[in-house]
Amino acid sequence: MTSGIHYLLSLGVVASLYSTLPVLRSGGSTNLNPWTMVQSYRLTAELQQKHQEMEEQDEALLRSIRIKKGLIEDLVAGRATFLQTAARFKQQAEIVNPGKRPPLLGHASLEEYYCRMVLVWTDNHMKHRVADRNEAVMHRLRKEFKDLAARPEGIRFPVIGKA
Repeated sequence: MTSGIHYLLSLGVVASLYSTLPVLRSGGSTNLNPWTMVQSYRLTAELQQKHQEMEEQDEALLRSIRIKKGLIEDLVAGRATFLQTAARFKQQAEIVNPGKRPPLLGHASLEEYYCRMVLVWTDNHMKHRVADRNEAVMHRLRKEFKDLAARPEGIRFPVIGKA
């Protein structure tokens, strides 16, 4: 008989805790029902998943920026050619945004787009360097770009390995 009473009392305690759970979670309001709670949990899980995806995208973007900065440093130091650097920029864009084509914005080709991007990144990088060297490097790169764009076959990137 005692175990039956303990069972009923335990059941009563569990039922009273269950009935106060929505009140505790809602800050005192009793308008929550179990279905609303399930929907809230699902929404929370979806938001956490989106947050995780956005953090991963941020990490990939920051990694790509670091890589591009390194590519520009190699270009300026003479360890890479202008075309190699532009090809690597294109490769990085494809890694960060697979299948997404950048807006050409009046550029004749993707190759021209990425060559111009390298010029902009290099100019920005060189602004923090010695002015005379900045002008010499930028003059050389602009001339190389102009010569490449004037070729009958246009700008063609070299074949490069995986990043």
